[in-house]
Parts: sequence; structure tokens; C-alpha cells
Amino acid sequence: SALHRDAIVASPNPWELYLACGNAGQVLPPDLDSDALLDRYLDEQAPGYLIVPAKAAARFEASPRLVRIATERGHVLFEVKDASPRTRPWVAPPALATLH
Repeated sequence: SALHRDAIVASPNPWELYLACGNAGQVLPPDLDSDALLDRYLDEQAPGYLIVPAKAAARFEASPRLVRIATERGHVLFEVKDASPRTRPWVAPPALATLH
């Protein structure tokens, strides 16, 4: 699966994602344990994607606003359905290098 290059991605460690993919990131709060808190977070912070630890994935799969699109190395990638235009607030710079 590919991330939209200009999208904001919320994850436990956004620096790793930024260095690997170049996406803007924000820290995913560890306490999104109710539908109301998750919905509020998605509305106010407007991420386009979430990366969560696999052990917490069931909590996020229960949300009708998220779609599971990939699982890798103990983490799960979710895309936000009908994401706000605010999820793509910038135009990402070109990659510094391409690995082959």
C-alpha cells in the first residue's frame, strides 16, 4: 500500500515515518480508548492515516471511519475514510534519494 505523499500520518513515532517516507507526521495519542475520543481526534487533528501497534489494532478496526490497509513489522496502517481536505495541508518536497 502507498501513502498519499502529501498526507499527514499520525503514529507513535512520527520521526521514523518522516525519515522513511517523507510524510508530515504527528504523534498519535496513546489514550484514544473510546469512540468519542477517537472521533474528536480525527475531527480536530485531521490525519489522513494512522499507524498503530498491532496489539492495539482491534480498537481502531472498530471505528467506521478507518480502513485497515496494511500490516507490517508489528504495526497496522489505517486510512481515514472521507478524510478532510486538511489532511493534506502541504505539497511534499521531492525525495532526496530513491532506493533500488
